[in-house]
Amino acid sequence: MSRAPDTVRMSRGDRRLRSLRPPESRREPESGPPWRGLALNIVRDAAASRIRALGHADRLRIVEVLARRPANVGEIASALGMSVTVASRHLCELHRAQVVDRTQDGNHAVYALADRDAARLVAVAYAGAATQVRRLVELAAETSAGRAHAR
Repeated sequence: MSRAPDTVRMSRGDRRLRSLRPPESRREPESGPPWRGLALNIVRDAAASRIRALGHADRLRIVEVLARRPANVGEIASALGMSVTVASRHLCELHRAQVVDRTQDGNHAVYALADRDAARLVAVAYAGAATQVRRLVELAAETSAGRAHAR
C-alpha cells in the first residue's frame, strides 16, 4: 500500500496529539473558551489531574507560597514548617500534574507556578469552603439556640 508523498507514518503518541484538534466542522467560534480547538475529553482528563494534585492541604499551602514567588524545596519546607522530604514529595506530585514548573539554579531546583490558573483555582476553592464553613457555623449556632430555648 503506497502513501502519498506528503504523509508520514505517525506513532501512537503523534496520533493522540493530532486527536486534540477536532475537525474544522466542529470548531467553536473564535470567541469561545480557552480549550477551543482541543479534544474535550483530553482537556477534561488534564483538568481532573490538576484538581487531584491540589486535593491535599499541604499542596494547597505550597501553591500559596509559590503564588507569592518562586522558591526552592528548602525555602518552601521552611515557610510551611514541614520536612524537606515531605515538601519534595508534594512538589513532585504538583510537577507531574503540571501545576508547577521546575528550573535548575545551581544545586537547587526552583519551583514556580506553571500558570496563574492554579492560584485562581485554589482561591475559588477557598471561597467555596469559606461559604460552607459559615453555613455550618450558622447552623450550629441555630441548633444551640434551639436547645437552650427548649430547656
